[in-house]
Amino acid sequence: MGETQDKEQESVPSLRKAVLQQRGDKRPVSIFKTADGALDVVRASSSVTVSHCHFGKQVKTMLVGNDDGGSEDKIQTVTLYANFFEDCVSRMPRVRYGTAHVCSNVFKHWGRYVLGASNGGHILAENNYFIPGSDNQIDHFHPPDPNDNSVISFRGNRLYGSAVRNSNEEDRFGIPFTCPALEEANIISEAGVGSWCTL
Repeated sequence: MGETQDKEQESVPSLRKAVLQQRGDKRPVSIFKTADGALDVVRASSSVTVSHCHFGKQVKTMLVGNDDGGSEDKIQTVTLYANFFEDCVSRMPRVRYGTAHVCSNVFKHWGRYVLGASNGGHILAENNYFIPGSDNQIDHFHPPDPNDNSVISFRGNRLYGSAVRNSNEEDRFGIPFTCPALEEANIISEAGVGSWCTL
């Protein structure tokens, strides 16, 4: 490991140090088997992109928006791009209040659901690959109020096997750009391959 890489590693926040592994020449960078919330975007954080990461064997993978009382999170905008979620149970992500553009990711063998929304959270899922595991439900709307203006929209996704979505919304947000459609094999092979996944 060179001097530049050592300095980069020292500057990474301690949470990321705990869950990310430097790959050396061949080991992938992955976030596996962490406690509740492998990666949470909270407290009015906005304009956040998570890309080229490999998440695996997580129960509650990712939360966008802190809690049901965190209305300051309405300003949140998060993009998930070119990530590989493998054998995770739920929350890829779960969005409270804010907006997430989930594009060109692979979701393989999930346990309960992939995308969750509540408290007016908005998700646009675009050009993703959904390969079901023990459950086939892609989207889930959380209590306390199922009529709280939460929306999960879909555009250009591929659903395999018995994968099913509950929402019939097609591109409700009208985002004026499209996410590049990547090949499934490329997403999987490139997720976690850099020195650090991008957060």
